[in-house]
Amino acid sequence: PWVANCVGKRNYRFFYLFLFSLSLMCLYILSCNIANLVLRTQDKPFSEAVKETPATVVEAIICFFSMWSILCLCGYHTYLI
Repeated sequence: PWVANCVGKRNYRFFYLFLFSLSLMCLYILSCNIANLVLRTQDKPFSEAVKETPATVVEAIICFFSMWSILCLCGYHTYLI
């Protein structure tokens, strides 16, 4: 019954839905961060927008790099299904 992970006989559906919703949330956060930077750069240079909200840039970078592992894991489990 144990295959060295927490995804068992009856909870694979919930695990897959968790991965799928996490992928959507990561894409949503990244798009909101990019939209925030784009809206802030309409009337001032990009460097000024980054100085105003450095946390947005850091969050966008972290989300961009973590997005690929989450999407690949979700894609792999989609393939398994």
